[in-house]
Formats: sequence, C-alpha cells, structure tokens
Amino acid sequence: MALPARRPRDRFRKPARALGAGARVPAGWPRARQHRPGLELAPGARSDANLGAIAVASAPWNFRPAGLAAGADLLGWMPYNRAAVAWSAEHFDDTYRSAWWPTELPTLILSGGADRIVTQTLWDDERFTGEHVIHRTVHGAGHFPWIERPEEVAAAFADLADLIARSTGA
Repeated sequence: MALPARRPRDRFRKPARALGAGARVPAGWPRARQHRPGLELAPGARSDANLGAIAVASAPWNFRPAGLAAGADLLGWMPYNRAAVAWSAEHFDDTYRSAWWPTELPTLILSGGADRIVTQTLWDDERFTGEHVIHRTVHGAGHFPWIERPEEVAAAFADLADLIARSTGA
C-alpha cells in the first residue's frame, strides 16, 4: 500500500525508526482513561499535537513488529482532534449499543488476529453469524490489518464482492 509522498499533517510526524521494535510507552504515562488525582497535565499539554505524539508512541501497541514502521508512519501523519476525542468519551464510547445488525445484507467482519484495541469476542454473539456474514481474521496483524497484511485484506474484500454478486444474482 503506497502512502502519499507529501503527508498532509507533517507537524505530527515522528520518525518511525525512533520507535524501534522494542519501543514501549514511556513509564508514568496514564494507561487508563479515568482521572487519577495528583496526575495533572501542564497547562497547554492537552493539545492536538500531543494527542498525535501519544498516538505515535502507541504504535507498538497497535502494530506487530513487522508492521511497526509503516504503522508509526501512518499514525504520524494522521490529523488528530482532541475535542472530538473528548466528545466521544463523554457521549459515545461507554454507552453505545448496536440497535441494528443486517440479517440479509452481505457483511464482512474483518479483524487483526493480534488486535489489542477491540476485543474479538464481540463477534461471538449468534446474531453476527449467517450465510450473509463473512468472518476474516488476519493472523499476524494488529488493529490495522490493511497496513500489515494488505493482500489478505484485499482477498477478504474480494470474497465480500463475490458474496454481494451471488446475493444480487449479478
């Protein structure tokens, strides 16, 4: 997968080589979302740029070693918006419940076999099964399987296209 030569948000870019295969989140960084008394950020620390830096530093958590450099590069040029993150945390993340699931529409559930962000047990529910549902686990990939195993992701979407064609008689 080729990324654009000129990244749209270079101000967030951190060199991927600086992370290295054994990189870890720095000691003392919060690992949970709840407020911790006594752990206050310096004025101005809550910024889009710092959110971007945290995302890049989290690359070893999101990517397997083989995909770490490409993943850190991707995270380094993405735009970040802490106001959107705060809104999601306040109004969505802990309260969202799916109200609908397709019962006939061809559906692809694609996940990285080593994803540590989203639990894959979500898909164990009986409603996420059926002849119209394709489950693909991309082994050796984390939260962004299209970065680490693009060929397997492309094959999964080709299977979905075939299922759509069969279901529509095309």
